[in-house]
Amino acid sequence: MRQLSQIETEIKTIHNSVDAHQQSLNSGGEGTLGKLQRSRLSKRLLLLTDIKTYLGGNPSEEFVKKELGRISTRIKLLDDSYPHWEKHNSPHGLDLKQKRDLYEKENNLKSLRNQQKVLEFLLS
Repeated sequence: MRQLSQIETEIKTIHNSVDAHQQSLNSGGEGTLGKLQRSRLSKRLLLLTDIKTYLGGNPSEEFVKKELGRISTRIKLLDDSYPHWEKHNSPHGLDLKQKRDLYEKENNLKSLRNQQKVLEFLLS
């Protein structure tokens, strides 16, 4: 399982990369990072911040595994119940993507998937 010190080190590394990029821009250069790299670093930083929050509570590996199982089961149940919701509860006049987005927003699936990703990362 990942340790808090590993996460903090990776966060510092990302901050150093961004600082070097900013210094290069300030001195009139083109910067050291491309747009895609900046986007990836930003997403990685958000993930690491969530992981750091989890590790702040000093969870046991058993708890993390149990929580991952619970969240994975919840996501699977919500995914499996979508066809029923679409048939009986979805608003009319929306295309399939809009219906799916509405369902995911109502059930907070984005947050659940993010938690799942964080817990999987912790165990890797």
